[in-house]
Amino acid sequence: MQSLPLFIFTLIINGISSQPQQLTLPEPEKKYTFEFTEYELQQMAWLWFAFKCGAGISQHIHKIFKMLRSDMAGQIYGQAYDYLSVLRATNQILNRIIQEFEADPMTNWRVLKHLRQFDPKAVKIDR
Repeated sequence: MQSLPLFIFTLIINGISSQPQQLTLPEPEKKYTFEFTEYELQQMAWLWFAFKCGAGISQHIHKIFKMLRSDMAGQIYGQAYDYLSVLRATNQILNRIIQEFEADPMTNWRVLKHLRQFDPKAVKIDR
């Protein structure tokens, strides 16, 4: 183990000193603006819902395929668990861009109930 004076000497020799240095801030992330019709926004919400249902079904059937030692068990696991971060991220994005719309059981906005009730901390996805 190095002694403290030798450690400080090594830091100074290697160019790391106690002199203040200007920190550079990361560049802000580039933002984009798009226009969508209400129908297109509904379709994106339904796409998210279909993805959520697929993840839930995959979680449900994964155990069976694993017990059967099926070659598909690994792929089903991937669909069930590996893409949960994508499900969570797209849920946040969609909730942000369609926040002005209200869930309506008589229209295509009935999907908003599922989008807004989604628990991003959940590991087990309801079908």
